[in-house]
Amino acid sequence: MNSTNMYNIRQLTDEEISRLERALGKPVERAYLVYWISTGIRELVKLSTPIVSPREYRDELEEIVQQGRKWVETLKQSRSTSLLPNVLEIEQLISSVATFSDAVESLAEQSDKSVGPGRAHSNLALEAFLDRLIGIAKRAKVRPSTPSRAMVPPLNPSPGPPFYEFVTEALDIAEEVTKSSPLAQNQMDAALAVLRAPSDQALIKILERLRGRAGEYRESTAGLVEWDLAEDAEPNRPKDSETSSD
Repeated sequence: MNSTNMYNIRQLTDEEISRLERALGKPVERAYLVYWISTGIRELVKLSTPIVSPREYRDELEEIVQQGRKWVETLKQSRSTSLLPNVLEIEQLISSVATFSDAVESLAEQSDKSVGPGRAHSNLALEAFLDRLIGIAKRAKVRPSTPSRAMVPPLNPSPGPPFYEFVTEALDIAEEVTKSSPLAQNQMDAALAVLRAPSDQALIKILERLRGRAGEYRESTAGLVEWDLAEDAEPNRPKDSETSSD
């Protein structure tokens, strides 16, 4: 099977897109929403049936980073590099490899969180999808709030915060898309097991860890961003000389 077609998922329907938009509650570019939901589902399917274990994945990413940076350093240190023809665009190539290595290092750090006791690859697949949902919510300026873990159904049947409603709707749609996509049976079974696995309590716990402190989000022109409250408070604190009287 061609590797580019291994994780084919069908397109979202207009009805599914409308459900996501209603659940989100605030406007976001439809093309942006569709792209990242579809990407998230495809990643979930891919990570649910990994070719390598999370530990092997992390180790191999770290090896790529090491080799990439070693290659960049070799080019920088070599006296022959400056003699290479301009058509090779060496400086641009070095910059691209350095940027690539930084990006792979970030992926390695994220995957490192899934390595250890009790952290199966299914957790990594679900977390990757939920991380996409958090990104969409931040773009739409929807605070990633979750219900209190003590007040989830059946104790509290009322709807949760808009973000949590968006997450549960997205999980339902991801399941529908997975079941009706041209996937290998083992891929479909693995992805559906991941989507159906978390209880409300477990889902809330994962979301709270991924999003950080919801109270530290602030609005920006690009959406919600995490804000360091300690640093924000420091410049506003009156200096001793300003508060003392003559």
